[in-house]
Amino acid sequence: MKAFVDFDKQVVKILREYTPEKIEYMEDMKEVIAKKFEIENKIKGLHVKSNPPAVGAAILNITGKLSIEVASDIFSVDTPKVKAEKEKIETFGKPTSKRAQKFLEMIKK
Repeated sequence: MKAFVDFDKQVVKILREYTPEKIEYMEDMKEVIAKKFEIENKIKGLHVKSNPPAVGAAILNITGKLSIEVASDIFSVDTPKVKAEKEKIETFGKPTSKRAQKFLEMIKK
């Protein structure tokens, strides 16, 4: 994580200039990576099917403050797939039924 603390904009400019990779600068890369690990753990625990590239793009959109279009372009994924994964991520931990709410309350006690 320490490698991403002082990630300079100039480095991104150089990488864009000399490599064909799709690279964008993000203010707090450390936070994006922490969110990635958090989401991965939730997905594993819930046994939810996901599209890993679309999840990555959704995390960049949510935490990295990139637009969905830019994030989906970086991961070479269709925008609707990213939107679908973003909706899944945003609903993690939000119970939809009264029964699910009661279950979460029991677990928290």
